[in-house]
Amino acid sequence: MRVSAFALVIIFICIAAPALAQAVIDVEGPKEVPSQAQDQGQQPQPVQQPPMQTPENSQAPVVEHAGLETEIASLRKEIASLKDEVATLKKEIAVLKEPPPPRPSADLTPPPDKGGTLSIKLPTQQDIARAREYLEEAWRRLVEMVVSVQKDIMRKG
Repeated sequence: MRVSAFALVIIFICIAAPALAQAVIDVEGPKEVPSQAQDQGQQPQPVQQPPMQTPENSQAPVVEHAGLETEIASLRKEIASLKDEVATLKKEIAVLKEPPPPRPSADLTPPPDKGGTLSIKLPTQQDIARAREYLEEAWRRLVEMVVSVQKDIMRKG
């Protein structure tokens, strides 16, 4: 999402740049050109510019530079903030890609103080009875499910 928004901003800037480079129509009138006469205290002479000819003798639209400049400035700020956000996200990704700390080696040898003998605790009669009851209940439920599926197949078939 952020990359596509960034791409749209770049495309907009590329489209708006030629519009800023177009010639500006002088609607204020002729400009005065400073000359040596002005340095000597004389009145400057206005320079008459020939009127621009447009197709069909219509006036060309006036481009609002102030509005475009403010929009470009806001877009540049947004681009800068997006670049900062991309940089922070890259840092977060780099942290996530770091390998985990090495695992300590698993020492499976018995401790030397026991003399190397292993003692296994055997289950009690209660543990065996509980396990048997659990297996019998699981088997009974499995058989009930199989019977239920058989009945459903008989009804549909």
